[in-house]
Amino acid sequence: MTSPKNAESSRSLFKTLIFSCFLGAIAGLFWIGRPRLAFGMLMIAVIAIVLVLFNGIPLSTTHAAFAAIAVALLNTALVMVLWPNSRPSGVLSRWYIAILLGYISPLGILLIGLTFFVQQFHMSSAGMSPTLQIGDHIITYKRPLWRNQPQHGDIIAFFGPEGIVYVSRIMAKGGETIEIRNGVPIINGIALKHRIVGKTIFDGGRNKSIEAELIEETGQNDRIYSIANLTPLGEGDDMAAKTVPAGHFFVMGDNRDNSADSRFHIGFVPAGKVLSLANKIFWNSSRTDYHGRRDLTPAFNAK
Repeated sequence: MTSPKNAESSRSLFKTLIFSCFLGAIAGLFWIGRPRLAFGMLMIAVIAIVLVLFNGIPLSTTHAAFAAIAVALLNTALVMVLWPNSRPSGVLSRWYIAILLGYISPLGILLIGLTFFVQQFHMSSAGMSPTLQIGDHIITYKRPLWRNQPQHGDIIAFFGPEGIVYVSRIMAKGGETIEIRNGVPIINGIALKHRIVGKTIFDGGRNKSIEAELIEETGQNDRIYSIANLTPLGEGDDMAAKTVPAGHFFVMGDNRDNSADSRFHIGFVPAGKVLSLANKIFWNSSRTDYHGRRDLTPAFNAK
């Protein structure tokens, strides 16, 4: 009599457990001969990867970690529940095909997305606070996903003169004139509107909290965003009028008194140096709450 658990008709419990724990439930399902269920879970995994790439993690860092662990344990438990009736047969249940479809293919989709469509950056300085704070990981869209060219108020990632990647907000485009008086940008002779909202506190680096005046700035095309003013006599609060060369951008950080941007050594940013457009905050590795700041697309002023 042939045992139902022989090598031809089933998999050993130990191998199945190791396979599922280290390579994931999808690979485990292929391994025990459940290709339909495996393909269904593979599609769910692909959808989840796309949603995370384009929308970030909708939970706090701690909750997201617990959720990921819970899902992994439940999926492994599912494989173990189905194991007694495993029926591996055909090419899909071979170990190398199971690894290819269940483990490598989701990673490949993630790699393609990060290579051609989206890019992530980690904020290590407070130059864009309060909008972007230290520890924020942001999702940015690469050129294939741009609906339009970068506009006033957009947050862009770009290569600075030293080859370092910077993240700043576009204030003026090629052909426009910009000057700054008492901290207020003036574009083509028109001063941007400032409204003092109150105070804001954010991480200034090296475990030092910074308190600043919170200002609501209405930029070009009535786009609204928040900026921080540390002092009324900041080094970059006054600047003579400059005309932005064609094909370039003038950028400024939202932390106006502590930002490396076009007012200083960065200068005008060539359009060809722009890497991507900021879309959302992915998560924060410093446990700073980011849910009220997730969307990085400036709102429009409702009139």
